[in-house]
Amino acid sequence: MSKIFILFLASVTSWLAVQPQSIDELGTRYESTISSFRAYNQNDLKSDHALALQCNYELVRLFNKPLFKLIKQMRQDIAYLKKEIRKNRSQVTIDLLQSLSLLYKYIKRQRINYNAIYFHKVLQDKYCALLRILEEDKDVIAFIDQNRELFNLEKYDQKFLKTFLHKLANERHEVSKFEDYLHADYIELKLVNYIFKIDLVKIRNAIIFDKRYRSGYGR
Repeated sequence: MSKIFILFLASVTSWLAVQPQSIDELGTRYESTISSFRAYNQNDLKSDHALALQCNYELVRLFNKPLFKLIKQMRQDIAYLKKEIRKNRSQVTIDLLQSLSLLYKYIKRQRINYNAIYFHKVLQDKYCALLRILEEDKDVIAFIDQNRELFNLEKYDQKFLKTFLHKLANERHEVSKFEDYLHADYIELKLVNYIFKIDLVKIRNAIIFDKRYRSGYGR
């Protein structure tokens, strides 16, 4: 069996795995997010930036997935609903399609904010413990070495600090991009982003100014 066919089969299998088996299953998949989204006044979300951020934080918490995966999934589910409506125009299917379409349009409109909030969540989960170690003036390098799985570092990577700093640099770059992209109307989110920028620099400095790193340890 060719590698190309294997990759194609894997992608098809992955796609089929997330397809709903019924309208009820699809309704269950989005029940909590649609319910939370409906609780917000749609008109207020267009003009009230603080309320829009609150809504975004709630959606990130409920979906807990990156934007590109979420958009892909929602497109597939909306297409599935449109196909089902051609067979049976039940009110349940029509209502679900309308609700999901409104949610999809909102998320696309707020894509930069959603992306930033989700990325901040990833950083918080990844570096929360390390930042606490740093604040307590404990051994940052030892903590990284002892918790390599937390930072996606190979167990036997002799240059694990160099690898860590490379990953950290990429994340700092992403944070810097958000600093440019986030609109000034969402000042609270820009502030959170700036704090992450400072925290990642603190982590980098704690490593590069350590005598062990300077002497070649872990790089």
